[in-house]
Amino acid sequence: MTTFVTVSTYMFPHELAIDRSKLESFGIECFVKDEFTIQTHNFLSNALGGVKLQVKQHDYDAALKILNDKPDLQTEYSHSSITCPNCGSGNIKGVGFNGKVSLVLWIIIGIPIPIFSSKFYCFSCHQNHTINKDMSCNGRK
Repeated sequence: MTTFVTVSTYMFPHELAIDRSKLESFGIECFVKDEFTIQTHNFLSNALGGVKLQVKQHDYDAALKILNDKPDLQTEYSHSSITCPNCGSGNIKGVGFNGKVSLVLWIIIGIPIPIFSSKFYCFSCHQNHTINKDMSCNGRK
């Protein structure tokens, strides 16, 4: 008979999906205990000790190593011709659409005409900026 050992516990069943799929991708057979009970009565999660992700006893050390291995979450972004003037990051998103002006034109003319904005948002320093005609940026908060 195979003995299963709890390698990790979770408050709710959806939280274990990533770890379970990670272990299964390495070929480690997983068993989830109390998943359906907590899905049906999620207030019982604390009483039951949460949802338990279990593996075979001989796979315990490998599973623990895989779950504790957290990859570096640094993400490299593609180079952009526009960079943030505050932090120099290319991690930006254009705001794109000026809804107020387009709505006024739609009401007056009767045809929805999209008016695009020259603003962008920097995800690194969390600021809005405006692009001038010469592609240089002026920071605005």
